[in-house]
Amino acid sequence: MANATMTEARQGAQGPAKGNGKEAPPPPRPFVAGSRPTQESDYDDTLTFTTGEQRFDTYEVTPQGFIGNVWMLFECTTATNVAVVVFADDAPFSSAARIEFRDVGSQPQVGVVDGYQLYAINKYGGYVNQGDPKAGSIYSVTAGAGGGLGGSFRFILFIPIMAVRRDAFGELENTSASATFTVDVSLAPSASVYDTLPTNAGVVRLRYLLEGHQDPDETDINGMAVAQAPPASQTTQYWESSPIDIATGTYSRTLRNFNGLLRAAILIARGQVDTLRSTGETAMDGAPMTLQYEANLLKNQVQYEFLRHWITTHYGYDGVLPAAGTESAATTAKARDHGVIPIPDYMLNFGLAPGAELRFTYLPVSDATKLTLKGSNDAAIKLDVLYNYLRFVGDPRELTGNR
Repeated sequence: MANATMTEARQGAQGPAKGNGKEAPPPPRPFVAGSRPTQESDYDDTLTFTTGEQRFDTYEVTPQGFIGNVWMLFECTTATNVAVVVFADDAPFSSAARIEFRDVGSQPQVGVVDGYQLYAINKYGGYVNQGDPKAGSIYSVTAGAGGGLGGSFRFILFIPIMAVRRDAFGELENTSASATFTVDVSLAPSASVYDTLPTNAGVVRLRYLLEGHQDPDETDINGMAVAQAPPASQTTQYWESSPIDIATGTYSRTLRNFNGLLRAAILIARGQVDTLRSTGETAMDGAPMTLQYEANLLKNQVQYEFLRHWITTHYGYDGVLPAAGTESAATTAKARDHGVIPIPDYMLNFGLAPGAELRFTYLPVSDATKLTLKGSNDAAIKLDVLYNYLRFVGDPRELTGNR
């Protein structure tokens, strides 16, 4: 009897039980093995800067298999300028006042965020090999008079739908012509972009490029079955912004709740009076930061010097930090940003850089979870907290390759 029990145990450890003497069918190959990446550009709109906020035409995303990311190309051209143009602190990204990506049920999935917040998401979100938009080969700004083109700029940002490019994790089915994903972008007032305006208002052209995958074949070239959706296909990724006003002195603030798995967070601190990030950074230097998750101290009295240093070690951003109050368009690429503290802890379990994670370390959060940020600051600040989380329904092992 003992030998029979041991034999059964060994057979169970070797894999699933066989029926009628036949091997169980092998699992299907990954979604990306049977699909092909796609890129499509089918939107082009133009607005001219005014003293007020204006909305570009809504982009109704073209149905085409699965949606991965929405890339946005902003181009501003001025003409016959004679003023000595000076860009504002967050320019040129501040030219986008509002950015929102909504799902097929018209619910916000990314946003509402502004252009600088999306710049921070691109730079610190762990989605691409080099995330700093200022290091892009097409990035350009023209300050001063610039031969009449002072105030012109060009940059690219993207709205992340796909969380992990390696296996298209987070991509969403995009096949319905009657219920579409939509993107709305608003052009900011000119005073949000320039401290000294161009002589003539710039014309801003916005174009989109939709990135994703085609519907996969049922089998690969060798006849092996292919998964018909990315892993954990019921997963949706979100980015949301939550502002917190913090007075001078010691503080303990409960962060907002959501139902999902926390992947990352980004803190952006600004002075409450002058709204400068350099002021926010100086104010927060007064004491270490503590991040509490229920009764657990995930970060306990961590000095800001470490948090800033990790931007270099984790992301590789080692450019020269500009002087306070001079962080506008011409800032050195691949430098850390005043007042910006990324928290990539939960997407750091594959390789040495944030992103492409194995998804084992996401932090579960519910409506009842208490997240608390503690510290002390030397001046009143406005803290924008950007949350990146995923909602998933099903067996959590689907997130991690059934492990």
